[in-house]
Amino acid sequence: MGQPEQMEKTSNAVAENGPNCHFCSTPTNAKHCSERRLGKLLTREEATIRLVASRFYSTYPPISRYITETYTVLGRSPNQLSTFFEEPMITTPQLTDNGSSADAKTAPIPFWDAPSLLIIIVNFRTPDLVIQCLQSLVPEIPTIPGAKVVIVENGSGDDSVERIGHAIAKAGWESWARLLPQEKNHGFAGGNNRGWAVAPLAEHVLLLNSDTIVHPGCLAPCLKTLSENETMGAMCCLVKNADGSPQNVTRTFPTPLRQFCRALGLPWSYPRLFGWADTDDLTWDRETVCREVDWLGGAFLLIRGDLVRQIGLLDEDFFFYGEDLEFSHRIWKAGYSRYYQPTAGSITHLGGGSSSPDDRPSNEKLNRQYRARYLIQRKCYGAAAELFLRSLDRVLWSSKVALRKWRHGSQDPTYLEAQRISAALRGSL
Repeated sequence: MGQPEQMEKTSNAVAENGPNCHFCSTPTNAKHCSERRLGKLLTREEATIRLVASRFYSTYPPISRYITETYTVLGRSPNQLSTFFEEPMITTPQLTDNGSSADAKTAPIPFWDAPSLLIIIVNFRTPDLVIQCLQSLVPEIPTIPGAKVVIVENGSGDDSVERIGHAIAKAGWESWARLLPQEKNHGFAGGNNRGWAVAPLAEHVLLLNSDTIVHPGCLAPCLKTLSENETMGAMCCLVKNADGSPQNVTRTFPTPLRQFCRALGLPWSYPRLFGWADTDDLTWDRETVCREVDWLGGAFLLIRGDLVRQIGLLDEDFFFYGEDLEFSHRIWKAGYSRYYQPTAGSITHLGGGSSSPDDRPSNEKLNRQYRARYLIQRKCYGAAAELFLRSLDRVLWSSKVALRKWRHGSQDPTYLEAQRISAALRGSL
């Protein structure tokens, strides 16, 4: 068929059936389209966003996996990509007339297309802290049109879903806050990734710890700072401990040379010569100084959405420790800066204060810390760097175990702790 005949046939079809849908290219009066989105035809802008999204999902397998897992939890079929654009159903608590929680009901909660700011909060058995965090966001959300919050309930196995859902419904936060329950604990990285999968076209993404309180006037200035600096990939505001003191959420990259010096204790024994190897980098004022840094912590991490779509979000090989460090290193490799600006705003991180010297990490926590320590070396600096640090740690801690046993005996607490760390290095805890 020639081109003029094809054009004439197309024109006749349009005249008979109306213009085609911008999303599926079928006539807009077709039953297929009239039933989509509760009878509302797709506008050109909506269709464009959704078409871009569909292509993005098909070319980025991790997102497809998160959507599949999410739909399995929500009881929806992930077989066709088009189901992503319908309204998924999740379980939320129904409120009685007096505001108490009744039996759960199924209610529609739509995914968002491209919010101006997507705030992701991961909950694991901290429902009261999550609710407190959401309350602190109430005055902030109106200052950023299009801002949305997703709370990923990370398989707590308690009443977190009911309590957080009840709080959202009772306070009337449904227009900007949604709860996304998971069947199991995916860790900090996996939880945030599943939250991002709800709206991967977001202009900006904020990873916000559940145990934080956002102070008034924080979000809008931070968002402005990031938006106005095209080379800035991520930024962080001032993070305070519960007592009001500044929390150190910026550090230098743990290069193999720095880790070698730290393992030998050189930054503390000879600070003038080896102070540069201290990754905590305590030589400047976190309350007043704005500057580019290597590594930003994950309690408050504001990121450009296009950068996340370029390099991905958090690496799920990390379960709880090290994912923010590795992500900061990926931002650096992509050519973007990581910026700390305490003057833009502040939050309180309730769980980020210094631990008591009597508090020892559990065996599981200790194992995860050392696994993350070596995984960072492998991900950022290669397998040789990981092997070097593993060997160095095992030699040093084996020597400490033998020395402390010889000096203090097998019942001495310092010997027992050194033995426990040595076991963690061998992965035998």
